[in-house]
Amino acid sequence: PGRSGDAGGGAAGKAPAAKGPSKTLTKSESGQLAKWCQTELHKLTGSDDTTLCEFLMSLHSAAEVHEYVREYLGPEARAFADEFVLRKRMDTVEVVLSKPRKPDAPDAFWDSGPAAPAPAKANKKKK
Repeated sequence: PGRSGDAGGGAAGKAPAAKGPSKTLTKSESGQLAKWCQTELHKLTGSDDTTLCEFLMSLHSAAEVHEYVREYLGPEARAFADEFVLRKRMDTVEVVLSKPRKPDAPDAFWDSGPAAPAPAKANKKKK
């Protein structure tokens, strides 16, 4: 679903309200990512406003990151979006490896979409 024109104002640096907090990064990892993000956004926009960075960190898919970066910073910021996604993936992997995972927990933030349903298993009885 396209979000052009309805993303909460559309002004650069003014991101719409996040759907919910990101649950994949610890405070220290998100702090490192936030610092990098803020530095890079300052280079791109000349602004110290952290709103867009905070919003991007709250997103749960790479596609959303790319969509909002393109909308708020333009297509020339694609390299920033790619690097942000890569860094968030790396931080997510570190968190996943360092913490036990609940059996029913969704895979990391980077699923490209809803998971395909598992194939039905035939209820075969062994003789």
